[in-house]
Amino acid sequence: MPVVYFSHGQASGPWGSKIKAMAKAVSALGCNAKSVDYRGIADPKERVEKLITECQGVEKPLILVGSSMGGYVATAAATHINAIGSNNPSRKEIGVDTLKRAKVVVDSRDTVLNEAGDILIPIKMGQIDPNIIYAELSEIVTGQKQGRINDEEITLFESVGIPSEDVAMMKAIYLEAKKKGYGTEIEI
Repeated sequence: MPVVYFSHGQASGPWGSKIKAMAKAVSALGCNAKSVDYRGIADPKERVEKLITECQGVEKPLILVGSSMGGYVATAAATHINAIGSNNPSRKEIGVDTLKRAKVVVDSRDTVLNEAGDILIPIKMGQIDPNIIYAELSEIVTGQKQGRINDEEITLFESVGIPSEDVAMMKAIYLEAKKKGYGTEIEI
């Protein structure tokens, strides 16, 4: 199971109430929860270095989580970021610096360029160009373009959700339910 590393902000400690609640939730999912102690370390770059050191040698998949400065630390230390759920053209969750450092992959260029505030707002402000989008996920999957090519590269997947993803997920759920004998088939 994955290991979830939590990074706290300046005002809290490694096991504050927010991290305790999130750790309980991920533990219930079967993940190991760890929290790095950054007390006494004010410099964000030093915190990033400490998190990277803490994660070295961990064989399991890692999930980095944080809020406030901890969110910055988790993002700066990450090698892959899933930016999903914000499909509002006027709302942004990902910083411009993160976009500029990452190889940006999307589910659909057209949809992202019409719905994803994470991309649209910086384009409208002249901070990035639409060409910041490296590839669509289908281009990576089919081998038309390469995904992450080295350990230093950061990839970011900006997903707004497209119908083909929904259909693929519904098919997977249906097949698994059928295999386990769940549900009732009806004639239409």
